[in-house]
Amino acid sequence: MAYNITLYSFAKRDNSTKQPSGSGTTLSGTLKYPSSILRPVVEFAAPVSNPSGFNYAYIAEFSRYYWITDWTFDRGFWIASMNVDALATYKSEIGASSQYVTRSSASYNLNISDSKYPTLAYSTVSNEYFSNLHNEFTNGGSFVIAITDGSTVQSAGLTYYAVRDVVMRDFLDFLYGGSWLNASDISQLLQKELVNPMQYIHSIKWYPFDIPNNTQISLGSDTIKFGFWDSRITAPVLNVNDSVIGFAETLTIPAHPQSSRGSYLNGSPYTRLLLDCYSFGQIPIEASYFAGTNQITLGIGVDVLTGTARMTVRAGSSGDVIFRIYGQIGVDMIQGGTKQEFLGAAANVIGGSVGIAYGNVVGYAAGIISGIQALMPQLATSGSNGTKSAYTLRPSLIISRQMLVPEDLAQIGRPCCDVKTISTISGYIECDNPDLSIAATDSELKEILSYLSSGFFYE
Repeated sequence: MAYNITLYSFAKRDNSTKQPSGSGTTLSGTLKYPSSILRPVVEFAAPVSNPSGFNYAYIAEFSRYYWITDWTFDRGFWIASMNVDALATYKSEIGASSQYVTRSSASYNLNISDSKYPTLAYSTVSNEYFSNLHNEFTNGGSFVIAITDGSTVQSAGLTYYAVRDVVMRDFLDFLYGGSWLNASDISQLLQKELVNPMQYIHSIKWYPFDIPNNTQISLGSDTIKFGFWDSRITAPVLNVNDSVIGFAETLTIPAHPQSSRGSYLNGSPYTRLLLDCYSFGQIPIEASYFAGTNQITLGIGVDVLTGTARMTVRAGSSGDVIFRIYGQIGVDMIQGGTKQEFLGAAANVIGGSVGIAYGNVVGYAAGIISGIQALMPQLATSGSNGTKSAYTLRPSLIISRQMLVPEDLAQIGRPCCDVKTISTISGYIECDNPDLSIAATDSELKEILSYLSSGFFYE
């Protein structure tokens, strides 16, 4: 039986729905015995001088496109062996179908991780600094002195004063240099030995920022009092019920250098974030929290009475807290003073007095010497100096990036993971568990479904 066979010289992929354009070359051909619709063998009666340029065919009577797999010559006639191209034949039906597309070169979701490409063996590291917070946080430097003054207004009889360096020096000079006992019958030196002014100072903490200028937590200024005395040095009194000073800065996290291939690269494991902040140390931050934003907000709230601080990390400028940690910001300063053994001194002095009563001159002299020895001040310290070195470096976000090998978008696509009508997208497509209901033979349908699963080009 003779059929009109349209021959083409046509370049296309094996896994493509592309159909030839143009009229081609139409010749009459006869099916050889035995033959089939899917794998016809056609003998051309008309002379074909050189058929090697024809690699594709269309048989209108069968409504199918074919690959020409081979040409053979027998007794003066060229014979074409063909194999059906199911993708091109059923292109319209494939395009009209809705499938769950896992990968596509034209339609994709950049938030979906793509494990198709391995990472390179090295990482790139960069630092982003919270410079504005650091400048504000380390503005100046001041002390908070907790002093016992018998006040009932403050906490547990302690009053907290905020002073700068110069006021702190003046206060210490007053404690050790002037007369504040107002005892006219004994010398100033002996006054200092009898009463240790440092015994009234509960703690001294240094902070890297300026507290006296912060009116939010101040009850106003007053003269610094200690015990029963007044130093006549004025300093702000801190409010024990509102003693927290806050600092914050929002930082923009640079995108992964290859983020055009997917925003998932801004999350772990392709991006690792390490927050380095003062005495809080280095803290790993889960990068996936920032999939929907490229901003991180670092906040530090410092209780200037205790030196305890709370650091919070937020995704975005006002998002939920994703990390919280407590640490010590106030640096404890050592306090020095004197101590006396008053009971021992009194006993020795009494012993000397008894010696006088009995005329024991030697005993009298010994008693005086022993009493003087007991009254000699002994050095006493409390607390220990903390470190200021943590505040010399700006808080920073250390960003480590893993780089991917080069991609081939056109040939491999990117993750899509969505239901799509195939004709609305183009290029490379992979489908998960594809399903088609078309008037095709069983082998054609299986071939089409196999291509849809393993990847094909809708062209």
